[in-house]
Amino acid sequence: VNPAELPKIESRLKKLNSTVDIMRCEQARVPMSQLFNVGAFSLERILEEQYMDEEEFNSFYQPKMDRSVSNVGVRCQGAINMAAFQRFLNTYLGDEALAT
Repeated sequence: VNPAELPKIESRLKKLNSTVDIMRCEQARVPMSQLFNVGAFSLERILEEQYMDEEEFNSFYQPKMDRSVSNVGVRCQGAINMAAFQRFLNTYLGDEALAT
């Protein structure tokens, strides 16, 4: 990207996602510490942006299968048996009736 175009591109990204942290880099080289465990999702922040409290959010939001979500993060304290966790996930993934 031409360096002169960066402010325009960053401005457009900020319009799409006002809370995004933009990391300038070359060939996707950024410190791993800036990508993992950043706590990017905050329900409180989402509720503030939507001007509603959690109770109103829960009455408004109806869970549904969202095919656009291709990955999620899971935070656990201590060790995890990955094989057992994978079996647990496989029980529910792909079954839309169970996901709602």
